[in-house]
Amino acid sequence: LDDPVGEELQAAGVSDWEEVKKWCTTAMRQREYRLLSKAPQGGGTGLDKSCPLAAAGRGPWNILRSIHQEPEVSMFITIFPDRQDQFDSEPRELNPDGMWTPLPAAYLDKLYKSQLFRQAYEPDGMRVEEFDAYLPAARTLTQFCESYQEFLAWLAE
Repeated sequence: LDDPVGEELQAAGVSDWEEVKKWCTTAMRQREYRLLSKAPQGGGTGLDKSCPLAAAGRGPWNILRSIHQEPEVSMFITIFPDRQDQFDSEPRELNPDGMWTPLPAAYLDKLYKSQLFRQAYEPDGMRVEEFDAYLPAARTLTQFCESYQEFLAWLAE
């Protein structure tokens, strides 16, 4: 989500779009966790039969801002191997409440300049039937299909 939102922010003239886009998944994850995983007493739905999957992280910030110590739900993260290598390449201080790092002032307003962000962030941002055509999902599905085709070609050799 970070990269296509960044493209929209750049096109919208957001001068610090490269830094703002890095907060896109943080904002999403915070909202998703609050809405789905928090207990009803905490304002959430108390969903406990599944958990959010943070997928295809683009940088160390995706790992650092996914860590939490709340017992209601496990957090699973998928990261590309090169991004994991990037994360492991230097010592990092881990914040056990990294997921709750507040967005810098005015970043949410800047993120709202992206239609893709609004579609993902707002609970009614898109209909179920729109998801397959949603650019970040379409890109991911295309990459999966291409990788599968490469795998089949490798098997055929």
